[in-house]
Amino acid sequence: MAFAREIGEIGRPACRRAGVANNTIIKIEAGKNQNPTLDTLKKIAKALNVSVADLFK
Repeated sequence: MAFAREIGEIGRPACRRAGVANNTIIKIEAGKNQNPTLDTLKKIAKALNVSVADLFK
């Protein structure tokens, strides 16, 4: 996924506060979870203050 490398050190805490498990974030960043749920994508987008569509740009 395009956004996986962009979560980074700044975005990880925000994603965790939004309810995304640390393990899930790590797997997405490593490319091991290439099919996260829509709910997870919505949480990540909200935490990073972007739209879900922006995650794929």
